[in-house]
Amino acid sequence: MWVVSLLLVAYGLLGTLLGAMLLEDAISHGEEDVVILMAVISLLLSAAQVTSGIGLFFGARWGRTGALTVCGINVLAVAVAAANDGVGTAPAWIAVAVNAVLVFVLLGEKIHGWTGGDK
Repeated sequence: MWVVSLLLVAYGLLGTLLGAMLLEDAISHGEEDVVILMAVISLLLSAAQVTSGIGLFFGARWGRTGALTVCGINVLAVAVAAANDGVGTAPAWIAVAVNAVLVFVLLGEKIHGWTGGDK
């Protein structure tokens, strides 16, 4: 359980760092508003991932729900990026695989029980 929490927090912090760098670069180079908006969305999604990982670690049901939601959004975002040639095939499959494994574990009995079950 703590491994999943740690992965969520680590990936979220990495996403926050990359999102902040992307946002700073987009603003300093005068990019279109849509690029800036996507950087902000990336930052918010990464912050939600960190928050969900912390909540999951402490056994909060919302942590599990948030983590499942973030993983689902990540899969959709990778699919859209891959369809628009925004990300290569290998990174897309790796991202989908990592998120699929996280979803599989998050739906398991141990995590379900840790976060309060069906109360």
